[in-house]
Amino acid sequence: MNINPSWKKLKDWSLKKQKKLQSKKLQHMLRLLDMAPFYHSLFKVSKVNINIINSIDDLSKIPFTEKEDVVDSIDHSEKFSSFVINPIKKLHKLPKLTTTKLFFSGNLKKQLLYEFKPIHIHFTTGRS
Repeated sequence: MNINPSWKKLKDWSLKKQKKLQSKKLQHMLRLLDMAPFYHSLFKVSKVNINIINSIDDLSKIPFTEKEDVVDSIDHSEKFSSFVINPIKKLHKLPKLTTTKLFFSGNLKKQLLYEFKPIHIHFTTGRS
């Protein structure tokens, strides 16, 4: 299943197939949880194990993020930085053989897109 189908294809899919894609995208997002300091600590404090979130039916288990979590305050002037994804340090130290193999493999673009494709989060205060 293509994780990024066009709208023209998606609108004709059955509800079951759409839910399957949404669940797959949710799993893709959750794999990045350990790289985002805010969400890593939010899930830890809320005692939510990401391994029990398998589909969109489990969305109610995910803790809410509120405006106060995002907006800077006097005590925490750079809250936004905790939302930035920090790649796992061990990925920076891959052996030369592994990086050479990755560079010359036919899947390089696909693997790099999977690992580093930007994720957009949009916040609104309700005034827009």
